[in-house]
Amino acid sequence: MKKLGFAIVLLSLLAIVLIGCGGKTGGTTAESGEFDPSKIRIAYVGNSLNHPTIRLWTFGFEKACQELGYTQAKVIGTDSGDFTESYVACESFLAEGGDAMCLPLFDPSGYTLVERAGNQGMKVFSPHTKLLDENGKLPPGMTFTIGPDHISYSRAAAEAMAKVLRGKKGSIAISQSELIAHLNEANAAFQKRWNEIASDYDLGGIKILPTHVEGIGNVDQSINTNLSLIQANRDLIGVYGLTGGSVITWGDAAARAGKAPGEIIIIGMDATEGNLDYLEAGKAYALVAQPCFEEFYEGMYMMDKVLRGGTVPLWTEMESPIVTKDGTGVNGPDYHRKIVNEAKAWYAGR
Repeated sequence: MKKLGFAIVLLSLLAIVLIGCGGKTGGTTAESGEFDPSKIRIAYVGNSLNHPTIRLWTFGFEKACQELGYTQAKVIGTDSGDFTESYVACESFLAEGGDAMCLPLFDPSGYTLVERAGNQGMKVFSPHTKLLDENGKLPPGMTFTIGPDHISYSRAAAEAMAKVLRGKKGSIAISQSELIAHLNEANAAFQKRWNEIASDYDLGGIKILPTHVEGIGNVDQSINTNLSLIQANRDLIGVYGLTGGSVITWGDAAARAGKAPGEIIIIGMDATEGNLDYLEAGKAYALVAQPCFEEFYEGMYMMDKVLRGGTVPLWTEMESPIVTKDGTGVNGPDYHRKIVNEAKAWYAGR
């Protein structure tokens, strides 16, 4: 009986301590015990903030925050493509003592920041990249990740291109913004699937050129870089572009090289406004519609669950449909145009 009484007292003291830690336990107030999202300091931290793809990311984050009542939510970072500049913004938020953070990561360069955030009691989620290691574990301090499976959509893109180029001869290019892990994996997945189905689609007369780096952030520079590759490979008949701007940069490069729309089969990333325009004009064959809005919107709802004491999977995969001009539903432009128009209205006047 004495032991039971001691245990009850100990549990009571522990409850008092937990209630008193309101600032780091999801905005729970000591007075009512109710969760108050307006007390949570949460930030989306990123770079290239004015890029059309990133605008869909931040729209998803901000819309969910508004719906959920996170009135202190903010977007911080840089307009440049330099990850180190966004890490500086992350450092500032850590110094402020925020409660939660949305931090898209693509390689281990930001892992120390995430670990420090976790040590401070901050909850962190990373959309767009899986980040699970070979043992199924996340980097220290990371709460969960959500996004597309780069391998799955690249395999689907390879099949979509193979169907169009069946029996033809020439070369195809794969372009990346830079040589970073998830893009390298997507590239490798495309090539592996291409080789697997080569006999099914009579692809023996087509060669894949060495990986082409077109850059990010400077559209004119990327167009010129892509144009140089077309001029050096006049038999180019297909392009798989792994950047959010590759539909436009390759479409314009093809036009400058004197290619008619559709003469080079272009498949690129993201259902942004400009990319949808090029798709509908026949300047691109297909888009890989990464869930740019959805992964950040749904990710914030998952973070809300975590902050309220719930649990979520370490990794949640979201669909990246292949969108064509004549497609329907998630495979057609109308579905994605609606999201783009909502984002435009959201940011109008900013």
